[in-house]
Amino acid sequence: MLAGRVRRLLAGAPSLSRAQVTLLDAAAANKLLPSSARQLTVKVAGADSSTVRLLDIFVIRDADGQLRAFENYCPHAGGALNMLPDRFFTRDGAALLCTRHGARFAPADGSCFHGPCAGDALHALDIALCEAGSVHTTMVALKDLCENGGGAYILREADSPEAQGPLVQRPDESLPPPRSRRARSYTTSEGQGARAPSSEPSTHQKLK
Repeated sequence: MLAGRVRRLLAGAPSLSRAQVTLLDAAAANKLLPSSARQLTVKVAGADSSTVRLLDIFVIRDADGQLRAFENYCPHAGGALNMLPDRFFTRDGAALLCTRHGARFAPADGSCFHGPCAGDALHALDIALCEAGSVHTTMVALKDLCENGGGAYILREADSPEAQGPLVQRPDESLPPPRSRRARSYTTSEGQGARAPSSEPSTHQKLK
């Protein structure tokens, strides 16, 4: 059910008081205007110490001024919602938009109300706003999103150049986009619903 899929914002929740990860400092958060977004890549430890997951997320401030965060993954066909940096809202600022197939999502909870995945939802990331104005999450929440979200991350060796640098970064346009962990539906002569065979390795598979 939709209610079970949407993880709600837990501002000030005790679980977010431990092992905090700063997504936006106060200055960056204050620059986030209503109906705007900030795309980020966060480094999350892999299944073992030899790998790192580069997780693609975005933080929004909705039209009412509330801050929220989501995995950058469309539940329709997988992949990122945006084609241009930080461009996640419709022109009127009322909804989040997948620019590939036109799905629209409610900024308040990520639920899709229009388009090919209506009734589904984005995967939310629990965040908290501190008194100084910075936006935080926890590594536990990030790992949970990697394990139970759509798979919007790229797996890299921990000593690779892409895995170096700050914990939270702006997206590196030189990296390939994360691949969906789900096989996509396509139309065959037998009708809709067959699964396309995948020739690409999952982003969850350890690099060799």
